[in-house]
Amino acid sequence: MAKVNLAKMSIDEMEALQLEIEQNIIQRREEERAAVKEEAEKMIRDAGFSPEELFGKTKGKKATRPPKYRNPDNPSQTYTGLGRKPGWLADKLADGADMDDFLIG
Repeated sequence: MAKVNLAKMSIDEMEALQLEIEQNIIQRREEERAAVKEEAEKMIRDAGFSPEELFGKTKGKKATRPPKYRNPDNPSQTYTGLGRKPGWLADKLADGADMDDFLIG
């Protein structure tokens, strides 16, 4: 794994790196969950069962949406753009900021 010299990076470069890392972690977790689910479903089918036999009929889970907006003061605070606006965003908009100022990517 390549080493990154954080001491030579600007704050903007480090924040961009942080965002890239967070997005990669989310993607990797989703891939790992999908692989585990696929393996479990295969094991169930190989044993001669259907998922419905073991777990009953379940409603489909709503898909999670990726965040569309990010708080520049605290990158861990995000908003998908659906539902009630979080406090940090409402406060910034009340102070005259524009929604586009917080778009991710």
